[in-house]
Amino acid sequence: MRKYPGIVMRMIRRKSGERMRKMKAAVNSKDCWGCGYCAATCPAVFKIDEKDSKAHVHAFPTEENAQLAKDVSEACPAKVIDVWED
Repeated sequence: MRKYPGIVMRMIRRKSGERMRKMKAAVNSKDCWGCGYCAATCPAVFKIDEKDSKAHVHAFPTEENAQLAKDVSEACPAKVIDVWED
């Protein structure tokens, strides 16, 4: 797992209040190619910044989109995205 500044994490809870898992997502924007795959595939979590045209995490992965965010991290052509459970 790579280290990134500004790691985003969130505790996901079920409606019953039961703890599900902590999800973390990170993008190494310095090495991002800016292709936009992540933002197009999982816009709830990733976006392309207008200033630097690189991917950034803008929201926490939720129970509903956690698997999609993980799939995006595996498919990233630059291999700069990590999504994991803590």
